Amino acid sequence: MISDFIVQHPCGPFFSLSDVEYDKAVEKFPSLSSSDDLNYVQNSATAGINVGVEGYFNNEVILSQFERLFQLVSFKQDFEGHQFEVVVDNARTYSAREYSINEFNKGIGTKRPVDSITYVDDKGKVISISCRFTTGDHRGKTKGLLELAKELKLPCLPSIKLTELRTLLAQHAAFQNVSKLEIFARKYNIKVIFCPKFHCELNAIEGLWCHMKQYVRKKSDQTFSTMLRLIPQSRENFKERKIHMKLFRRFWHSLNAYDQENGALAGRYCDQPAQFRHRNMYLISKDHLSLETRRTILTNLQRMADEKLNRLTNEYDRKVLELTQQKYLTIVTIYIHSQLEELESQLNNLQLDTLFQEWAATRDSSRSCFLQANTSNIENILKEMESNLTKANGNKRIEV
Repeated sequence: MISDFIVQHPCGPFFSLSDVEYDKAVEKFPSLSSSDDLNYVQNSATAGINVGVEGYFNNEVILSQFERLFQLVSFKQDFEGHQFEVVVDNARTYSAREYSINEFNKGIGTKRPVDSITYVDDKGKVISISCRFTTGDHRGKTKGLLELAKELKLPCLPSIKLTELRTLLAQHAAFQNVSKLEIFARKYNIKVIFCPKFHCELNAIEGLWCHMKQYVRKKSDQTFSTMLRLIPQSRENFKERKIHMKLFRRFWHSLNAYDQENGALAGRYCDQPAQFRHRNMYLISKDHLSLETRRTILTNLQRMADEKLNRLTNEYDRKVLELTQQKYLTIVTIYIHSQLEELESQLNNLQLDTLFQEWAATRDSSRSCFLQANTSNIENILKEMESNLTKANGNKRIEV
């Protein structure tokens, strides 16, 4: 398992320091050279663990990794003069807060997660309240939510239920605290921004995981040793193919589309090239999208997808016509009502790579593939293929 970072900067996509820069960082933060439960990539904050053998990326481990990033990032010469904004998703491992109102009980002497609560009031004044009695008959005991509500001057009866009391206090600034990750980031003058849920287009790291898993899946022989070898290769392939540029363009396209009042221009933005911006590492809108805006964006994207499919279909129709004019080539069209990826996988499993020349998508969810073979043995090949595909697809209908 890997936990990685990508940066929206020309020196990216992966963050790391040179040896000279790393030595300067260690000189200021000696803890960088100490070992912990994570296996870090040299001069970076990218970390990996072996699941089932070592630990797991829980909140404590994630905070340790992010603190390493915060300590290293200011020593990157290419980032000099930049403001740093780190975009993460809303996973519990990132968004865990220092304390939650659900961790408090109602009465005196009950459990409490912290010794004091600090918050900023409406006038901008920092106020701290102790969670223990310092004087009186209950000295040394925890106060409980009922006593805290009295100190916060919130009207409530002693008979109030715990659920009602938590609902009342949850609206107060004292219990609207920030996450542990944001507290860590403030120490290093770095801003952490949480993506809204279910919006992976705003978090480019999701595209990295998608590409790496796809690469490993295609080249894997289902052995652990091969997987370990393919993981760093998939990372390098991501960089060589410049997949990060596509993800960053999608990021800015999405922000531009979301910034519109009704999202009507979403489709046009997706067709235009985006300027590569890097003064800030990331920028994101906190506004939530209305249902109407989402529908408009999805409609535009679906329209563009349909247009692209039609262009591809016409191109392959032309290709078919050219191939049929070649006397030495026998063309066999197989229509199978399933996903193209499944068909390609089945053909590979049947060891028909030498026969597989070209595949294409056609209308109405049909799929075509073109095979070159000798006229003498084409019938035997088709029968064998039909038999194997029938077994692989169960009761699905196959027309040859």
